[in-house]
Amino acid sequence: MRFALPLILLLFSPFSFADPLPEVIRLGIANAGAGSPPRAAIGPLGIAQQHQLIEQELANDNIKVQWIFFKGAGPAVNEALSSRQIDFAAQGDLPSIIGQAAGLNTRLLMSLGKSHSYIAVKKDSAIQTISDLRGKTIAFHKGTNIHLGVSRILNKGGLTERDLKVFNLDSAASLSAFLSGDLDALFGGLNLFRLEDLGSARLIYDTHQDPAFVRQTHILVDDTFAQRYPDITQRVVQALVRAAHYNALEEHEEEVLQSWATGSITVDHFKRELAGASIREKISPLFDTYTTGLYRQSIADAREFRLIRRNIDLDRWIDDSFLQQSLVNLQLEDYWPPLDQNSHPETGAVTGL
Repeated sequence: MRFALPLILLLFSPFSFADPLPEVIRLGIANAGAGSPPRAAIGPLGIAQQHQLIEQELANDNIKVQWIFFKGAGPAVNEALSSRQIDFAAQGDLPSIIGQAAGLNTRLLMSLGKSHSYIAVKKDSAIQTISDLRGKTIAFHKGTNIHLGVSRILNKGGLTERDLKVFNLDSAASLSAFLSGDLDALFGGLNLFRLEDLGSARLIYDTHQDPAFVRQTHILVDDTFAQRYPDITQRVVQALVRAAHYNALEEHEEEVLQSWATGSITVDHFKRELAGASIREKISPLFDTYTTGLYRQSIADAREFRLIRRNIDLDRWIDDSFLQQSLVNLQLEDYWPPLDQNSHPETGAVTGL
């Protein structure tokens, strides 16, 4: 992982002293958002937007915050990063890996948590296992956070994409195609619980049984922005850590889950996704041994499945210096225990759980 530049380099940085503060910072979200106008519904982003925590951090400098939601998900966010249309991005692991491997110069700042993947089939379908998908028709949005999960799950059943009929559709189009009978199976997140509740689908698999297959999301920043405005980057991260802490407090659990619910996804669905774990356990901002191990495996798997062509130096890509400073500033250094490779608290870590 990166460490802060020596003071002498900062003093002679081409961005030092001369650059005025930005009038606006642009935060890209790799989904269409919930409601109208769109909002970030889940995790620290939802709380940060709802309580205007980033805006409060930057208010004294009259810096506005622009929340930009991308229906095109991760690939669209990568295009926006490439053309310098956004400064920060909330994105999943695979699209960020693809962008980094393609030459985008970004830094991973903090984790936003992990989520599970599910497979739904029609209630009366003969499909019972992953291997039963051979020759069947599926769809998912390629290049997005679900893509790597699909590749891993198929591999578990001894399959590849070539063994199925695969269409590249976004989540809304995939859902429509499934309900109209054009797809044999649907890959997705906890939104598939709604189909099960309505009797329109039956879940045959989920990654609770394969924790190494979880999908990860994070906040990243354009490297040039971070170099030019390190103080602004610090304050954005600090606001998001405050949001993560608010999420994690036990007394806020029902309020937080209610704020995450979006009509079709209910509080009960989130509780099923958590599977008995606390929000604090599931949404840690740390790049600890467990989380970095998952990212390292994701990079290796992306290469194995030929989703990227070159390797990524994860230790250089992750820059948790802003996160660590935020934890100190907010006196939260011991709040989230770092986890080892088996997702257990590291030896000597203060758990408080």
